[in-house]
Amino acid sequence: MEAQQKNRATATGIALMMVGLLFIFFNLTRDFGGISLSITPDFVGCILLYLAEKKLQQENPDFARLKVFTLVLAAAQFAQWVGSAAKIAFFANTVVGVAYSMVCALLVYVLLGNIQAIARSRHMDKFEKFFKALKYVYLVATVGSLLCLLLNQPQVYMVFIMASFLAVLLLYLQLNALRSAIDPKTK
Repeated sequence: MEAQQKNRATATGIALMMVGLLFIFFNLTRDFGGISLSITPDFVGCILLYLAEKKLQQENPDFARLKVFTLVLAAAQFAQWVGSAAKIAFFANTVVGVAYSMVCALLVYVLLGNIQAIARSRHMDKFEKFFKALKYVYLVATVGSLLCLLLNQPQVYMVFIMASFLAVLLLYLQLNALRSAIDPKTK
């Protein structure tokens, strides 16, 4: 019964991670009386990632180390979200915005490494290899898009953005497959 509970907790953590990453990766905004506000704010995604990390730390203790980092990102994003409502742009098109994007990319890179470690500990070789490759593809695509943005190369920027989008789509699909493989009852 204990193994089944561990599997269920891991599957729940992966599901929370999936939803949290959706909030972080996809920015849907709505105009409220002249104020453009995200209806999928990053800080909600960070809170969901924190909850995922809390569930997943029993599977891999490295997740525990990310919790404080994730909460700091949530606080920074909450300030940005509130600032948007007050028409104060903290991160928009600034060096701070690029630095924030790099920190988020680093967080995703570390999360992928931790998920890879879960697959390794469960002897799920296919998933382990996939997440190992994907973390490098994601990192290169993200760093490449940020460099193109800084160097004002819009055509090349779009190539890297498309690569990032495909990496995120593959990540989402594989996280769902891993979740189902760990706890088949969560399909």
